[in-house]
Amino acid sequence: MLKSAEFKIKDIIDIEYFFYSDKNLDESELDERDRKYFFNEISPVIKTKDRKSIIKKWLEIRRNAESAKSDSVLPGTAYHEIYNFIFYFLIFLGIFLGSGSAFSFLIYKGSEPLNVASFFGIFVLTQILMIVILCLFLLIRKKNNLMSNFSIFFSLLNFISGKFPAKDRNSFHAAIGIIKIQKNIYGQIFYWPFFIVLQIFGVCFNIGVLLAIFLRIIASDVAFGWQSTIQTGAQTVYIIVKIISAPWLWFCSPPIAHPTIEQIEGSRLILKEGIYHLSTSNLVSWWPFLCFSVLFYALIPRLLLFLTGFILNRRALKKLNFETPNYDKLMARLITPLINTQGLYEDTPAVEEIMNKNYSPIKINSIPKNNLVALIPTDIVPQFPKKEAANIISKLFGVTLWKSFEIDIDLDEDSVIIDSIADAKWEGNTPNLLIILEAWRPPIKQTINFIAELRKNIGAQSKIGIGLIGKPSESTIFTKPKPEEIQVWTKAIEKLGDAYIRIENFIGENK
Repeated sequence: MLKSAEFKIKDIIDIEYFFYSDKNLDESELDERDRKYFFNEISPVIKTKDRKSIIKKWLEIRRNAESAKSDSVLPGTAYHEIYNFIFYFLIFLGIFLGSGSAFSFLIYKGSEPLNVASFFGIFVLTQILMIVILCLFLLIRKKNNLMSNFSIFFSLLNFISGKFPAKDRNSFHAAIGIIKIQKNIYGQIFYWPFFIVLQIFGVCFNIGVLLAIFLRIIASDVAFGWQSTIQTGAQTVYIIVKIISAPWLWFCSPPIAHPTIEQIEGSRLILKEGIYHLSTSNLVSWWPFLCFSVLFYALIPRLLLFLTGFILNRRALKKLNFETPNYDKLMARLITPLINTQGLYEDTPAVEEIMNKNYSPIKINSIPKNNLVALIPTDIVPQFPKKEAANIISKLFGVTLWKSFEIDIDLDEDSVIIDSIADAKWEGNTPNLLIILEAWRPPIKQTINFIAELRKNIGAQSKIGIGLIGKPSESTIFTKPKPEEIQVWTKAIEKLGDAYIRIENFIGENK
């Protein structure tokens, strides 16, 4: 079995950029271009129907074509370069800040030992607290989908846009806008890269702290001691230290794992007595314990979080199925010549009649994969040519018309139909619907609410097609809508922020 193509975030950014750029081209021009790409460059190389492999090859062709005609930097490339810069800069910054702060703390003047509790609080407890807060955030995010609202990525993209010529900047900003709208599809993949760089900063910060401790220990004497204003004895401190040392006691024993009770007693500071009575061996016994604490409570957790982010980032990218409307339209353009619609629907019961809205609740046992249910408004049912509609559906969506239902575009009147569709068993896992609407009629609130309610009932990732038709002519109702009508409907639908709604001109051949 051939392995599907792998995508990176820069690929997704460039794809959305190209999708937006293509909006300025005529549909026939797009069809001709992508058809030529498929037969001349894709099909000779990609011997499989795998959607990811075909799209990845199409992206490669588009990038090469863009590079040949312009020296502009593509947004995906710009993002990748700046992300790499941030990644390596944070490695340097983490080591610099970690070692610098630890060196500052470890300055020993010889008259007063360094406070063990202060070091542990600053370099261990603070980081434990930050890691706990981060883990809590991840748990809350999982329940409330907060990742989809993560904005650092978009701030970086806006910064990246400064590298673009003015003529390309608008298209790039539009690509950012599209990604924001499609956050329910792309949200997680744009969170994990920044989660990863934050963890690499934490990893390098702790490496810097450990390096500073070792260098200070090698280069000079560093004395550690402990003191407390409350009545705390050495035995209590020993118990606390032993509990903290539990993660490494299995392979390391005192006095390396932690100071012995005698060493703890011998490193206690009492202000009125000074430090001259304290033994050097007791004062230096703390540094292995502090190193182990930084290692096990700060560095290793950050490493685990980094690996978790890396794995989840790859998993999120692999889970992308490229089944959204823009990708469907691309695939249709690429493989349309392979689809033969002649005579497909001559004997299909589904198109012989449109099911009347006045029917009792029915149980739909199973709807085959790659099939579509059409919803037809009552006022256009009498003049609706069902067989021609089925062929248009095949051409536009690459699927088969399964059944057509008459609707009033009213939530109360159409509740039986909506419930039946929502309860049906779809072999393709999610419903695939088409609503035929007259583009010359403005998108009133009732219609938009109907579409929004339909979405709630059939699931977040079900596909809803909006087939727009113009004013009917004497020969057909499948006439081409006016550009301004399409624009009005597109803006109204975009306000729903639904990436799985696809708007198409529902027109016949040569209309």
